[in-house]
Amino acid sequence: MTIAEAIAADDGKKVSINATVASITTAWSDSYGNITVVLKDSTGTLTAYRLATNVTVGDIVTVTGTMATHSSNRQIAAGATATITGHDTSYDYVEMTIAEAIAAGAGANVIITGTVDEITTAYSSSYNNISVYINDGEGNRIQLYRLTGNVGLGDVIKVKGSTSEYSGAVQIGAGATFEMVTEHVCSTYTEATCTAPAKCTVCGTANGDVADHTFVDGTCSVCGATEGAEPVTVSKTIAELITANGWTNTTIKQSFTLDDVVSVNVNGGSNSGKAYSDHIRIYATDSPAGSLTISVAEGYELVSVKISAVTGTYAFLYVDGTTTDICNQTVSVSGSSVLLNSVKNGSDGKQVRVTAIEVVYKPV
Repeated sequence: MTIAEAIAADDGKKVSINATVASITTAWSDSYGNITVVLKDSTGTLTAYRLATNVTVGDIVTVTGTMATHSSNRQIAAGATATITGHDTSYDYVEMTIAEAIAAGAGANVIITGTVDEITTAYSSSYNNISVYINDGEGNRIQLYRLTGNVGLGDVIKVKGSTSEYSGAVQIGAGATFEMVTEHVCSTYTEATCTAPAKCTVCGTANGDVADHTFVDGTCSVCGATEGAEPVTVSKTIAELITANGWTNTTIKQSFTLDDVVSVNVNGGSNSGKAYSDHIRIYATDSPAGSLTISVAEGYELVSVKISAVTGTYAFLYVDGTTTDICNQTVSVSGSSVLLNSVKNGSDGKQVRVTAIEVVYKPV
């Protein structure tokens, strides 16, 4: 039958469709023996979910399976099989520049090369994918949504995939694959200071420890520390705080100290601050959004904070008044108190899972 006839069929109806593989949304998995593709004929398009036959874009196939509905969308259910009867070269991948891929719009099968300059969704080992942006060094960049495999900042990769459109922007849709052209190796670093180690200018990987203070007339010109009065570092894991304070997942809005100087308050709504085993969950979907406030006693000043958090598709923390995610990195701060707000990350990133807190402070 045609795709239109298959879509009109009831769930559970066995169908056999002659169509062309227009795009791949989840690459072939040797572990699971399946691939998810979009089929196309003159009557429309239809997803074949976890097809049990390995096919490529442009293959002319007869797919035999069972109709189903997922999130209001019709599809051929997992486990269908395909017989390849030919190949349509008009669907073949075409090598082009990033600018040309963007200009082509949705529905083009392309091969593009670029440098990874932003990771928008961290690598998932469960799904073997990552979402990133690549650029061509000439001001053109494009998002690779759920790219199959794992890459790092600074890697130069050659990508094979299909363009799609999301929120008015052209991207490479889910299921694209890549070849590594040049794997990034850290070589150029920022200068280390007394509050931050040297970091790779491309990927941000730290190289060594912080530098010594630069004292001028008895005061560090970088962090303001008084000569002879070194900054103090204090840190606690949430696991040890949970044990020490007897928190449970019904305990909200915790207030606690890291030592005699540093106090921490978790706040931000009815859900904010729940404790689970080794972390506190701060909910970005609360109203107001969940937050952390870190303060030092009179006579002291903050130098830096580091909030360790579970990585992946989670919410972020920002220093109040800024827009930079500060999770899992040392951030210079000042004054006697700092407010860290939580912000959603996409549709799934609803909470920050804090696992440890480190604070550096100094006498004033």
